[in-house]
Amino acid sequence: MAGKAADTRTPQQREALTQLVRELCAKYPIKQVIGHRDISPDLNGNGKVDPWERIKECPCFDVIPEFESFVLPQA
Repeated sequence: MAGKAADTRTPQQREALTQLVRELCAKYPIKQVIGHRDISPDLNGNGKVDPWERIKECPCFDVIPEFESFVLPQA
């Protein structure tokens, strides 16, 4: 039986990832940061990937809200 997906990053890993994403967004014209689970198909056509539609559970945290403050404003 497979276990439930969980965010197992240490505080140091979380901070390192945050710093890396912040630096990349400052250097390049990045408009959105997403996790690979966020590109699963939107099976019900509601404009978002619901948890039951995900092909994978990883990364096991919500990437979009975690990093949205670092990206360029949407036009």
